[in-house]
Amino acid sequence: MSDAPNPAASSNAPQPSGSEESIVPLRVPLPELVAPYGLAEVEARLDAAARRGRLAGFETIGRSQPDPVGQDVFEASAFGAPFDGVLIATCEQVLPDGGTVLSFRAHMKPLMPWVVAVVLVLTVWPGVVVTESMLASMFPTWDWLWGTTWYWYLALTAPFVPWVLWRSVSRSRAVIHDSAHKAVASVAKELGAEFRAAARA
Repeated sequence: MSDAPNPAASSNAPQPSGSEESIVPLRVPLPELVAPYGLAEVEARLDAAARRGRLAGFETIGRSQPDPVGQDVFEASAFGAPFDGVLIATCEQVLPDGGTVLSFRAHMKPLMPWVVAVVLVLTVWPGVVVTESMLASMFPTWDWLWGTTWYWYLALTAPFVPWVLWRSVSRSRAVIHDSAHKAVASVAKELGAEFRAAARA
């Protein structure tokens, strides 16, 4: 059995607040990890964990310089709702005993929010055409209603497009941040790493 410290026992580990349904607030930064291994062993252990289904989306990031300090070293999935994100680990320090200090950041994948935004915008005007056609077939003599469909239809739908997108992005950021904290905890467990509070900018 390994004598590595239990990350869950660290005072710097993120603690649940309230019910199991609560999520980690955005104001709580992602912690740093102090791993007792060099980067090669860190990546090998996390790759093995990913192959066993314990670290979703794990991929190493090719480093452009021999010195790993300050470079991104791997990424993992940070799930959101409805938009997913990615957790990126950076090598902050190589310790004299051969250990590694890792910092983390998470961000939303940019493609799907743009796709949804385009779809929402492009579906507004076809809705005008469909609604006008439907009203004209149901009330052919009420041209005062369907003859100006675009006027009231756009007023009822277009203002909600930005709100729907903003709400989706805001919710996704919150869930991604919470998922990133859980992913960091998984990394700590796989490495037997200790939590360390991230330095504030």
